[in-house]
Amino acid sequence: MGFLDWLFGRKRPEEMKEDGELDLESSRNLLKKRIDEEIEDFWPTVERFHSDLKSLSEQFDTSLSSLRNAVPVEKIDEQVFKIATTSRESFIRKMSQISTTVKKDIGQDIETFSEYYKSVAGSIANANMDTVKEFMSLDVAFKKETGSVIDRMKEMKRHVDYFKNSFAKRKGKIDSAKSLLDEIDSLEKKIVDRDETEKRIEQLKKEIEIADRKKAEFEKQLAELGQSEMWKNYIELTKEKEAAEADARKVIEEVVNIFASINRPLKKFANAVEEKIAVFKNKDMLKKYLESPFDAFVQDSNFETINAALDAMEGMLAEGRLVPDDKDESLRMIKDLKSTKILNSLSEKYSGKNATVKSLKEQIENHEYLKKKKGFQENINAETRRIDENRKDLDRQEKVAKKFEAEIGDMKENLKNKIREIT
Repeated sequence: MGFLDWLFGRKRPEEMKEDGELDLESSRNLLKKRIDEEIEDFWPTVERFHSDLKSLSEQFDTSLSSLRNAVPVEKIDEQVFKIATTSRESFIRKMSQISTTVKKDIGQDIETFSEYYKSVAGSIANANMDTVKEFMSLDVAFKKETGSVIDRMKEMKRHVDYFKNSFAKRKGKIDSAKSLLDEIDSLEKKIVDRDETEKRIEQLKKEIEIADRKKAEFEKQLAELGQSEMWKNYIELTKEKEAAEADARKVIEEVVNIFASINRPLKKFANAVEEKIAVFKNKDMLKKYLESPFDAFVQDSNFETINAALDAMEGMLAEGRLVPDDKDESLRMIKDLKSTKILNSLSEKYSGKNATVKSLKEQIENHEYLKKKKGFQENINAETRRIDENRKDLDRQEKVAKKFEAEIGDMKENLKNKIREIT
């Protein structure tokens, strides 16, 4: 049984999760093992490279020491010698950075060694670029010793360059496996996100179900309330209020009819007052009796204005100073209105009915039925809002879960292909 058979489905029953499904934990372990094997296989090469590099570095240091102690083999211009001596110190200092870098620890893992390798290659490249000016001066005065340093540096560079391809190839394999480990981590995180989303979906479904049940219960209670004794009492009060309001309207109609019957003599009297034929104290209230008799009726304290007007009208009619078309009828109605005290009776009746309406209205407005109905309706509305909000959230979460599922499927397939490629 090959590696891929074992990894992608043809495994022992106890090692399978789902038929053909990528086993992430097994894949992770195998990739880690592959990385460890690659490093273990390559590490002796790394150590040989490092050992050889240190040997070359020692030879390089020896050449630098020789350069430091060198004297010109032939007599040269003093000024040229002075420049060469100054350049020598700078040249040796810059070149010594290569040895310093080579002597650093290579570490015990591939990443630390990778940084070491880059720093060595970089130090050689930097020294090569930074010492051009010094080299030109030194090559005149200390040609042999300078050449030896350059030769040793070239040997180290060739050693580093020769190692580059094999190291890059091996590092590439290791990095590919590590990249797949990162992809497995990303896939597992995506799976966790999907699972959390699915949990949220289930929770939302439960919350919607609970809210539906609560709403139905509140609707049932509201319906039962509409058939209860409390509701019947409430309806009875509203009927009583409507009856009292109807009685109050009858009083208003009666008052309006009474003043309609004396409208013509009352209007002639008001004109006489306006023309100063008659003297009357409260002209404004008298005018209101003509324009809005019921409003005047309820505003006229103890009927002082209308009683005074009736007395004055009766006298003027009797004296012939007020002559309406129906003088006798008008005089009769005024006398009846004064003698029966009907206005006082209607006022008392209206006040009583109005007080009854007010009392019933207060009872209705503060009735326990309305409080309970309002409470049930508010609860129904709250559950309806909760259901709507949760359904919107559920729709969003289901779309997210569907997206996660598609991404997970793509990531798994991509991982399978990549693992096949590196194995």
